[in-house]
Amino acid sequence: MKLMSKLLRYFGYILFRPIWWLERLMLRSNKIWVFGAWYGQKYSDNSKWLYEYVLEHNPEIKAVWITKNRDVYNKLCSQNKPVCLSASAKGAWWCLRAKYAFLTSGVVDVNMFFLNGAKQIWLWHGMPLKKILNCADEWLAVSRGHKIVSKILNPYQSFRPYETVTSSDFFTPYLQQSFGLPENRILKTGLPRCDAFFTDLTEKIVRNIRRKFNGAKILLYMPTFRMSSERNGTLFNPFDSKFNFEQEEFINFLEQENIVFLYKPHFVDSGVNVNINSNRFILLNDSQFEDLYVLLNSVDMLVTDYSSVFFDFIPSKKPIFLLPFDYEEYLKSSRSHFFNMYEKMTGVICKDWNDFYKNFKDQNWEKIDFAKNNNLAEYLDGNSCKKIICMIQEVCL
Repeated sequence: MKLMSKLLRYFGYILFRPIWWLERLMLRSNKIWVFGAWYGQKYSDNSKWLYEYVLEHNPEIKAVWITKNRDVYNKLCSQNKPVCLSASAKGAWWCLRAKYAFLTSGVVDVNMFFLNGAKQIWLWHGMPLKKILNCADEWLAVSRGHKIVSKILNPYQSFRPYETVTSSDFFTPYLQQSFGLPENRILKTGLPRCDAFFTDLTEKIVRNIRRKFNGAKILLYMPTFRMSSERNGTLFNPFDSKFNFEQEEFINFLEQENIVFLYKPHFVDSGVNVNINSNRFILLNDSQFEDLYVLLNSVDMLVTDYSSVFFDFIPSKKPIFLLPFDYEEYLKSSRSHFFNMYEKMTGVICKDWNDFYKNFKDQNWEKIDFAKNNNLAEYLDGNSCKKIICMIQEVCL
């Protein structure tokens, strides 16, 4: 059944090719921009921040959010924001007319069948510590012949972006390799979502926590996913005894240090079973807050591992704890890295939960010079959206 479905899909791809070619003749408008995020399923990330900025500051541009998620569609409709379902006639039309498409995961964010001739700006979803796209281990393992056949059968997903963005010159070589772009196509603007750190926006859930727990330190823990989660469904659980985790000790630590600990697993691991019996521990899902980067702006400290959120959090100038509990295993079985995180990333690095408790109790973050991270975030200045618009409008003129 899966083979038949795949064959039918590719047969459809082949039948659509003449229309795909004819799209190159379509007159696309500099004043029509489409936006999408996370395979068309979410209203979030860099695309969301840039879309909302354009709606507020650039009324001369027709900005349209394209989604495959009916809930997202209904939400934006209720807010009177321009939105279309990807598979609808209107969604296809706006993708066909738009000169620019702003994406976080690739063409699958909008309607990939009607983008031939549009300039794809891949805002992406983070600066790379992990090897991605053309440099990813799984892509390098694919044979050249298989890549050629896939490109012939499915050209709709094989287009590389016209441009992408960077937070720092440090990442430019890695982005060039990953996206196959020349240096002048890597825009030195920073990431739109990181403009949140230069606002006074806060999330309601954090405001409520501060009222309930007077003077508490609010920590947000955001580990990245492991390939095992996608390959065999083994979800990553950092609260495991193999990392020297013991629930009673953890709860006592939260009480003694007056901490509220928010745990936001990667969406790939969202089904992880974590039961910690304390009102100072909150397992977060997307329905509990409006925007992840406003949430990040609201908390006191970040806890992560190999996630690109580390680089995004730098302009907050708040402490960062790194918990690379499974570093060697991660490099071997999940993703190899572009660089050695121990050499380039400055944070309070902990080898297990006991080490985390000790570093926190000793307030070792006060001994860390977090300014050493500034070279990893030099273009994050609160004006990323504005800079992207200016650069694109200069091209349009």
